[in-house]
Amino acid sequence: LVDLSRLLLLINCSSHMMMFAHKHFLVSRRTSSPFGHGHGIHRVYVSSASGCFLFPLHRRRRPRVFNCPFRGRATGLGRSSVLQCANAEKQPVDGCNAQIHIMALPKVELHVHLEGTIARPENTDANFMSLGDFLGVYDKGMEKLQTARDFYDVTLAYMRRAADDEVRHVEMFFDPEPHMERGIAAGAMVDGIEEAIDTASREFSTPTGAHITANMIFSWQRNRGVRSAEACLQAMAPYVGRVVGVGTSSDYVASWPEQYAPLYHKAESLGFRKCCHAGELTDGSDGDWSGMERALKLIDPERIDHGYRCVADPSGRLLEAVVEKQVHLTVCPLSNARLRCINSLAEHPLRRLIDSGCNISLNSDDPGYVSDAERHLTEVFALCSDQFELSLDELANISKSAARAAFISEDRLLEIEQAIDKWTVQVQQQTEP
Repeated sequence: LVDLSRLLLLINCSSHMMMFAHKHFLVSRRTSSPFGHGHGIHRVYVSSASGCFLFPLHRRRRPRVFNCPFRGRATGLGRSSVLQCANAEKQPVDGCNAQIHIMALPKVELHVHLEGTIARPENTDANFMSLGDFLGVYDKGMEKLQTARDFYDVTLAYMRRAADDEVRHVEMFFDPEPHMERGIAAGAMVDGIEEAIDTASREFSTPTGAHITANMIFSWQRNRGVRSAEACLQAMAPYVGRVVGVGTSSDYVASWPEQYAPLYHKAESLGFRKCCHAGELTDGSDGDWSGMERALKLIDPERIDHGYRCVADPSGRLLEAVVEKQVHLTVCPLSNARLRCINSLAEHPLRRLIDSGCNISLNSDDPGYVSDAERHLTEVFALCSDQFELSLDELANISKSAARAAFISEDRLLEIEQAIDKWTVQVQQQTEP
């Protein structure tokens, strides 16, 4: 089943970035996708100390980008086996010499919920019947967080995976209200998360040797009401600066933009940056484009989380406003599909958003629940690249757009942008005929 002559070409790759080499593992897998891509395709994965490469055993119309599902635990390789595709030699394999190495792309994650990085219960899979179905499981799972140490452990575990995924910067949401109701002090949450961020920044590095940074954003759960949100803001006010922003999440209650706009303005006066979940649902509720339109007007957020339903406004004015104001949309196509906000990945209007000139980033949202991949953000980039035929420049621009929308210093932004430019040059050199 395996063309050995092709495999030999793959094995001859550089390993200068590793302190030691592992034995090579050759695996043939039959893979399928819940979105209709790759049904029945046999693929070969070659793992070595210098990288992991995927090539389909059939010819395609053009080179495609694939997620590499190779996991250290399954293959006997540890953390030192993280992909180093950007440093791999160009592989002159038929039909595959223009593969874009997504794993090595410097990434920025702006939409991930800390509680959503906890592994989902064993009796559930990555596909839910609805957002409400997911939230029931999600709310139960966050009860595992009881102490500052728990917040530290969960944050550190996520940041380790993010660093392995070549993520350079993260801005993570956390939901203080349900934890406060269980008697956990706001300071305990902030201390635990912040300590983990500091530890990760000191001790973790990406496969290319870069460091990872992170910010915290607290989020109001709209189903708990404005009174709960007011108490939450009061509890979080002493930590402004350590916590950079505020958002809203969970259920889309009726008239939520009108209810939460005054609180947002108060939070802004305290120094918190403004984000909000909006434009996520397709059911005509205030979670659809109409709620997003009012949130844009009343709250005036710097970033809208999800926001893809702006394309549903029949007048087209909402999409025009998003483009004109350059409001950043932190879209999560894979999560939207697996929470049944849309029926399939193909239904997501990512291509239209890009072609319309929207500022967007690709994000994992709640990876512990909606993903089985070891490297969550690479899975999102790879599936979207394949589904929407994203070009090299578009992949780089998505990462740059995320970095520019992040709440980071100009120096940190420049550092990440230069890393993306370097990746672009490397991949162009590797894919030249």
